[in-house]
Amino acid sequence: GVSSTIRMTNSTNYSYARGGGATRTENKAITISMNYSKTAGFKIPLPVWPFKGKSFKNEINFSLSYDSSENGTYQRKFNEEKFNEKQKNSSWKLRPSATYRFNTRVQGSMFYEMGATKNKISGEYGWTEFGITVNIAIRD
Repeated sequence: GVSSTIRMTNSTNYSYARGGGATRTENKAITISMNYSKTAGFKIPLPVWPFKGKSFKNEINFSLSYDSSENGTYQRKFNEEKFNEKQKNSSWKLRPSATYRFNTRVQGSMFYEMGATKNKISGEYGWTEFGITVNIAIRD
């Protein structure tokens, strides 16, 4: 019932101008996700009519994900040896979540998310979010 994924990327691109200048773009990212799933069934131990012998199949899923990225742009003018930083961005996000399915008609989920972004021009910004969802099917 447990699965996980890790993905890393790292790239550098160069662009050369006719006048002798150059631009270098760097991108780095990592994504980690883990999931746990469990399916089970249970019977309601009440000997009364609507519940007598009634069994339910329920399912629970937990997941945790983490994303982080960083990118930057650097320029070099004609006859210069060093690249100068023009733009740099970074961000990260952590999100645990859970989903519980009581039966085929009732399910709920919740999540919590926190993260931050940092930009050379606009500075740093952080956030947190929380959400709950409940779904009840009323059709047959």
